[in-house]
Amino acid sequence: MLEKLSKDDFAECLNQSFSIEVEGREAVETELVEVKGMVKADDAPDRREPFSLIFEGPMDDVLEQGIFRVENETLGSLDLFMVTIGPGKDRMRHEVVFT
Repeated sequence: MLEKLSKDDFAECLNQSFSIEVEGREAVETELVEVKGMVKADDAPDRREPFSLIFEGPMDDVLEQGIFRVENETLGSLDLFMVTIGPGKDRMRHEVVFT
C-alpha cells in the first residue's frame, strides 16, 4: 500500500492527528504539519514524485529512528520509517521520506 500513496494523499491529511505506536509505552500523539515535494531523479521517470512529511509532537518525545506503526483516521494504519529531526518552536519534529 505504501508504494501507492502519494504526496496528495498526505496533503489531504495536513493538520490531522497521527498516533505513533511506540513499543513498551503509550502512543505518541502527533500532527502532520508539512507535506513537501522533492526533486524527482531524471533517471526515474516512471516513479512517483518523492516527498517528505513532517510530524510534530510533544517536546519530550525523541524517538530513535526506525519503523513505527502510525495510525490516522483518514489513511488508517501505516508502517513508516521515521526519524526525529529535532525540536521546532515548541514541539519535537519527526520526518518520513518517500522516494
